[in-house]
Amino acid sequence: MLTYSALDNSMFKLTDASGTEFESSTDATTALEMDGKETLFLKQCNPKIQKQGLLAFEVPEKGIYDLHLSGGFWTGKTAVVKLTDK
Repeated sequence: MLTYSALDNSMFKLTDASGTEFESSTDATTALEMDGKETLFLKQCNPKIQKQGLLAFEVPEKGIYDLHLSGGFWTGKTAVVKLTDK
């Protein structure tokens, strides 16, 4: 059976080259939503359907980061996406 879940900020984190972890910014996400921008916070995510939206993090201006994605508590699945500033 396929199920869906609601995305929340705890499913995403960034790490830098030294392993420092950064959580998504609730304040920035709220500001984006109030400005009419589409974020991923509490959006429904169905299997095999692409979803787009903004994620906000407070990090140093320069750097290369890895975005860590969690499939949620029940799946135990994770993925890492390399992000660059280019």
